[in-house]
Amino acid sequence: MDNLPVGYETEIPSSASSGHSMVPSPACLRYKTVHLFQLRAHMYQARGLIAADSTGLSDPFAKVTFTSHCQTTKIISQTLSPTWNQMLLFNGIVLHGDGEEIAQFPPEIVIELYDDDAVGKAEYIGSTVAAPVVRLADQKYEPPKLSYHPVYCGNLSGGDILAAFELLEIPDSDPDRLPPVDPPDVTQIYPVPANIRPVLSKYRVEVLFWGVRELKKVQLLSVDRPQVFIECAGRGVKSSVIQSYKKNPNFSVLADWFEVELPENELLHPPLSICVVDWRAFGRSTLVGTHTINCLKQFLFKPQLDLQATPSRLDIAETEKASPESSQPPDLSQEPCLADHIYAEVEQGKCTVIELEPSPATPPAAEPQHSISEPEKDRKQKDRKKSLRRSTKRKKRTIADESAENVIDWWSKYYASILKMQKMKEIFPSEGKAEECKQTSDYIELTVEEEPSKKKDKTFKRKQQETTPNLATLQIYEGDLESEFNNFEDWVKTFQLLRGKSNDEVHADSEDRIIGKFKGSFRIYPSPEDGSLLDGGQPHILQGIPPNHSVNVLIRVYIVAAFNLSPADPDGKSDPYIVLRLGNTEIKDRENYIPKQLNPVFG
Repeated sequence: MDNLPVGYETEIPSSASSGHSMVPSPACLRYKTVHLFQLRAHMYQARGLIAADSTGLSDPFAKVTFTSHCQTTKIISQTLSPTWNQMLLFNGIVLHGDGEEIAQFPPEIVIELYDDDAVGKAEYIGSTVAAPVVRLADQKYEPPKLSYHPVYCGNLSGGDILAAFELLEIPDSDPDRLPPVDPPDVTQIYPVPANIRPVLSKYRVEVLFWGVRELKKVQLLSVDRPQVFIECAGRGVKSSVIQSYKKNPNFSVLADWFEVELPENELLHPPLSICVVDWRAFGRSTLVGTHTINCLKQFLFKPQLDLQATPSRLDIAETEKASPESSQPPDLSQEPCLADHIYAEVEQGKCTVIELEPSPATPPAAEPQHSISEPEKDRKQKDRKKSLRRSTKRKKRTIADESAENVIDWWSKYYASILKMQKMKEIFPSEGKAEECKQTSDYIELTVEEEPSKKKDKTFKRKQQETTPNLATLQIYEGDLESEFNNFEDWVKTFQLLRGKSNDEVHADSEDRIIGKFKGSFRIYPSPEDGSLLDGGQPHILQGIPPNHSVNVLIRVYIVAAFNLSPADPDGKSDPYIVLRLGNTEIKDRENYIPKQLNPVFG
């Protein structure tokens, strides 16, 4: 009986005389120490909740349970990112045992999330547990900090809850000596105290409305007049209505903005929601799909206040980019390597080769004209003649090279590019280093040191010029271009619109929920004090953006060859031909198929 909790006593019954001695077990545990607490559950907001309605949204509310007490928050309609800003008070909570042990191991709080339905009972969409911060009566009060608690619905991730929980001991001498709370509103709902809520600052959110794409049917009808609604922290903006989605899926008004108060701590930023509705006959609107952006950090922008310093930095960057020496390593461009050998310490199994080019000699410093003697003049004239002969030879070689380039066909450049890529893979077997090596022109950066004498096995002679002809190579991409160029989202991004329930573990990540795509972008920055747009009345997000009106274009696709196709015939061969699809347009070149070929050359 040595492992009993602190503060408990045992009550051992009187044992009857049984003829043999035995240690009796206690009939019950009796405790004398009683503590009275008040629990404050600060429910601020949630993000990324599970969609429980067919519209792709929910009507969430939270249910907080602690020991034998339970309370619920208010219901927020049609959202996946509710902001309750509500404090739940649990009075008269009795806990037994030692106070220090309660503070170290408090009972856990269970938070359950439900979707409210007009008909029937509420639908469960997730839950989480949290431990409260315990403040005893003799401790100094410090307000708790809000933190995110992950929500799970079975094995499915169901978002996060931003909340804080504190368990305050009520002193026996003065039961009213508790930290004050803000007065409730008209509906008798207590808000989260100001010293716990995040510190807010005013931000401006600029929205680029480009267009919508690939919208599917909603309620058996095609989408014809879509409109986008943007909402963040209770504020938002809406786009113009597209009058005919089939004729032109782009918006007529490109940009708009709104101001909102966001927490200064980026980790506490609320999510941004995108809702697309379709306006139908008799003024009815139907929700098409939604998208929630939980992290706003990617869209944060800090305006340049010093407009004079920016051009100078740009000029320096352009000068460095235009300099022919910028592509060379710093060590090789600053000091020419004049040694016959290069000594490098190389790990076993790894070898890196440097290709060096002869650097021009440094011209002699200019001297005053009055100190030049006659022999020096003759020597300078000879130097001029030598340099003239060298420049003539260089010019002849340049003309010969240009004439050779005119003769070299596309296939020679292609195979030279393939050979170069294979050599780079041999030097860097891993894909990551090979990708980095593409961006370093024809040089490989390596730190080398000259030493007068070393062992012969650590000595590498200067590499001779490669036997590969000096051809203009091609840039070859082994995969799709979207992954190489960041999905072509340098100034406009694509957001997938979701619809339908997501609380089914089987269909939570199914592509069946994708109802369409919204193309646009956002720019978030601190709101200017004067309330202006800082750019002559034009939003920052429109800088460098072309007009989005529809134009007729001619697309030319050059397909040269295909390699290592899968056989489709019983004889192990195929009869390949080309099929092009772009939107609703499809071109089949079946007449010009190439018979019995797995490596066809089309043109």
